[in-house]
Amino acid sequence: MLEKGDKCIINFNESPHYQKGSFKEFIKHIKSIDFDKQCVLIADKNWSNNSGYDDNNTLNRIIEDIETEGFKVVVVQF
Repeated sequence: MLEKGDKCIINFNESPHYQKGSFKEFIKHIKSIDFDKQCVLIADKNWSNNSGYDDNNTLNRIIEDIETEGFKVVVVQF
C-alpha cells in the first residue's frame, strides 16, 4: 500500500488478474466507513473488452469474493 497524506493506492496482488481475498484486504484498510454490508458493483456491459481483465469470470470472482465477506451485492451494468 502506498500512502500520501489522506490518499492511498492499494494493490494486493503483483498479478494483473483479480485474486480471491483482495476485497477482504481492501476493507481492512478502510477505517472511516460504517459498512451496512451492501455493495453496488457498477460494471461496463462490455466488461471483458473494456476492463483489461480476462473475461466475465473475473467479474464473477469479484462478486463471489465480496459476498464471501457477508455483503449483499447488486450488479449494475451500463
